[in-house]
Amino acid sequence: MPLRAIIDGKTVQSFDFTEDEWNSLKNKRSELDVKMICCKNKGILKTSSLGTFFFAHHRRNGCKSPSESKEHLLAKFIVAKAAKMSGWCVFTEYKNETLDGEAWQADVYAKKDSMQIAFEIQLSPQTNKEYDRRQKKYKTSDVRCAWFSKYKKNKDYFFEDDDYNLPKFPIEYSSKNNSFIVKSFDVELSNFIEGMLAKKLKMFGRGKTIVSAGLIITDDICWKCQKKISVVSGIAYIDKNYESNGFGIIGKDSEFLHFYEISSTTLLQIVSNKIRQNYKIGPLKERYSHTGENSYFSNGCYFCNALIGDRFISMNSLELLDNESMPSPKICYDLEIGKDLPKIQPYWTYNGEKKRVL
Repeated sequence: MPLRAIIDGKTVQSFDFTEDEWNSLKNKRSELDVKMICCKNKGILKTSSLGTFFFAHHRRNGCKSPSESKEHLLAKFIVAKAAKMSGWCVFTEYKNETLDGEAWQADVYAKKDSMQIAFEIQLSPQTNKEYDRRQKKYKTSDVRCAWFSKYKKNKDYFFEDDDYNLPKFPIEYSSKNNSFIVKSFDVELSNFIEGMLAKKLKMFGRGKTIVSAGLIITDDICWKCQKKISVVSGIAYIDKNYESNGFGIIGKDSEFLHFYEISSTTLLQIVSNKIRQNYKIGPLKERYSHTGENSYFSNGCYFCNALIGDRFISMNSLELLDNESMPSPKICYDLEIGKDLPKIQPYWTYNGEKKRVL
């Protein structure tokens, strides 16, 4: 059931019509020569129960093009309209082939200058092997392709590694506004498409990545001398391009690295003697732990130099993260992922925000 057909010799697409224009066409259907784009058989204009304008066969007469659910049609309609509103040349049910002659058909195909993007609505189950097979066709045709799959509540999307070469986003139908929500970012589908085409969708950590990093300093009491001190608990960081958004809730809106996850070189570089004196932070250096029977780079008491153990600091940090009460960074620096801070598994962000835990 396509959104594209041939009317009186001209190719038209249903998402280009207003409701009044569509109804006007339906009212004079007997005067129109409508042919299906898939087989050139006679077609008719219809409106689904979800309000989507589409074309259907008057009689199939052997056409083997697959039928589509009303949800699939609506998602395709929304994506196509949003892409066109963003200034792209858009075709639904677009057919082409690779240089090796392998055929492919995109639910929605968009082109602007030399850029080509395909959008696939995949609400039915599909194996990873099939995703890879179909995506390979687009790649060899120099077409970027984004996939929108059906959201399943029992699936842990947040902890799946994002793949730059196979962008996949779960969507869920919302009867409230007769649309779909991109669950990873809690954004309406049309807004997400417009944002994607406006380059608001980025893969954080891919290539050279400069972040705005903030030193997290927390208060403590020395276990030995019982004096009030401060310790370096870790570093919070956000995409440098979106630092105006602020750090938000540490560990949720921004990333957090525990003290033990940061190299001694980076810590010694950013925690100056002046900072230590201002916040009553002991020297950051190697100390011997009688409990662990080993030496490691650690926090210490400002007054008596007693070792403040990583385990204690980390447990305190985890509690603050769980309670969403981690203090805001005191001092900020520009640092580079993979150089000043550990390498990360790249992941998608939208408008500078991390994807949500689903």
